[in-house]
Amino acid sequence: MQSDQPQPTQKCAASTIEITDWQEQIYDGESDGVRLSRATVKQRYSGVIVGESTVDHLMIYHPDGSADFVGQERITGSVDGRLGSLVLRHAGRYADGVASGRVEVVPGSATGELNGLGGWFQFAAGHGRTMEIEFNYTIP
Repeated sequence: MQSDQPQPTQKCAASTIEITDWQEQIYDGESDGVRLSRATVKQRYSGVIVGESTVDHLMIYHPDGSADFVGQERITGSVDGRLGSLVLRHAGRYADGVASGRVEVVPGSATGELNGLGGWFQFAAGHGRTMEIEFNYTIP
């Protein structure tokens, strides 16, 4: 059976993420060598994603210096020239000087001309303020 609805287009395109501010606060100390913190990070996107965002990370630092984190981020701007906003869900790990993880668009979170957008990217970045990503996405 053929549908009259347009089929989503799958794409993969580059973007650059620049960290413009990082504010981190410990909310559970280190008496046992484990530290819990929350970081609010401001970012600027360029490339296929254009806009600004705020991401809140919850982090657990381990005695060996590694850390695990989860977060949520709202980007306001455009993807592939379409205006709106979207929310991303982060999950990752920091070890040996590199933060890495996977970021996914939260289903149903895209607004405006981005309504129905889905997507994800993986990342690996050192201590720099910018990183390059390949955003894999579908757009109706």
